[in-house]
Amino acid sequence: MGLSKKDARTRQQKAAAANGTKVETTAGGVVKKAEKPKIACTVCKQEIIASMPISLRDHANKHPKVAPSVCFPGATIAA
Repeated sequence: MGLSKKDARTRQQKAAAANGTKVETTAGGVVKKAEKPKIACTVCKQEIIASMPISLRDHANKHPKVAPSVCFPGATIAA
């Protein structure tokens, strides 16, 4: 009798853990994605995903007395 899918997956995970190449997965066995890089607002310290220039612009509008380039120094902000 052959191995079930669950047994095969468990055997593969144990082998990967022994080799030091284990990949993080969810409880269902789906590979977890890496977290996206975030940047913190220098005024209120809220973290926003750095690759979303429109979100950065919208957040910078919450601080009308501060320029968007001051909120997120070095980040690309949508016009």
